Amino acid sequence: RGSRGGRGGAMKVVVTGGGGYVGYHVGWAIARGGHEVSLLDVAAPDPEWATTAPEALHDALPDDFWTGEVSQGSLEHVMCDVTDLASLTRLMKGAAAVIHTASYGVSGKEQLSPHFDQQERVNVEGTRAVLSAALATGMLVLMANGRMGAAAGSSPALDGPSAPPAAPLRTCSLRLNGVMGLGERRHSRRVIEAFR
Repeated sequence: RGSRGGRGGAMKVVVTGGGGYVGYHVGWAIARGGHEVSLLDVAAPDPEWATTAPEALHDALPDDFWTGEVSQGSLEHVMCDVTDLASLTRLMKGAAAVIHTASYGVSGKEQLSPHFDQQERVNVEGTRAVLSAALATGMLVLMANGRMGAAAGSSPALDGPSAPPAAPLRTCSLRLNGVMGLGERRHSRRVIEAFR
């Protein structure tokens, strides 16, 4: 726990893509730990998730998360386009960490060619804007939710050292694939339909 930008032992944490399933649930768990969380997204989270999050996350979190003392933080949705550098910089000011889960084209028709420009705008330019805002605000930690497909196959232009040179941010990149769970409406529905 840190005190950067928060009250007492609370930290301010920004979650891009906070209107999506992964972003919301990560933000919910952090807020339950007593931190101040801003969910940045152009879409609001599903209101049902506020009641289903505990059950959806129950088996994913350690037992002491549920039995320990709860210091409920805050969880707030803020409309923000992940490519809007000025807004990102303003909203990240004072935050100790950003968790970047914003993406486009992960599933459904958005994966198809008519949407490639939007995929690049959100996934590439948006990530660039998040990195720039994190550096501009003195951010300590960046965790990015990369696309599983980014690691599939190989390309001579992209192959290179797996350990980049030292960077000014402490970073972690996760490559989630096929996220499903209670209240998730995009991927789960398609999988169920495929088995019918």
